Amino acid sequence: MSTEPTIFRPSHRYIVLAVVGFVMAGLLAWDMRLGYTWDTVFFCALGVIGGLWSLWMASSRIDVSEGGISLQRAGSAAQHVEFRQVLSAGEVGHLTRMIVITYSLRQANGLLDPEAVGTLALPSVTNQAELSALIDEKIPS
Repeated sequence: MSTEPTIFRPSHRYIVLAVVGFVMAGLLAWDMRLGYTWDTVFFCALGVIGGLWSLWMASSRIDVSEGGISLQRAGSAAQHVEFRQVLSAGEVGHLTRMIVITYSLRQANGLLDPEAVGTLALPSVTNQAELSALIDEKIPS
């Protein structure tokens, strides 16, 4: 019996952060029309990079199925972790609370390698408490 995966979308904060980053970069670029200084160029580039990162995070999609969790982002391959691989999961961050999953990597033969560890950082989602409870419920003790 197969069930549909539960889909989680990122928080709207990422769109707000992208707008703030691009507005900051635009205002600094406007300020540079008569001449520039290196600090203005630096902060303008920082605004553009922050805006692009926020848009990339906003393009995320998290699928939670019976067997595992998948993270898909624009321009990146989907990352999938089975729940039996998960070692721990917890929330981190101040502005945007993200869930970080620590898991055992797979060897070339498909078996889990207890000494090789990977991490998967899930973006903040609109219903974060539900996602956190679902992950905690599915992780083997």
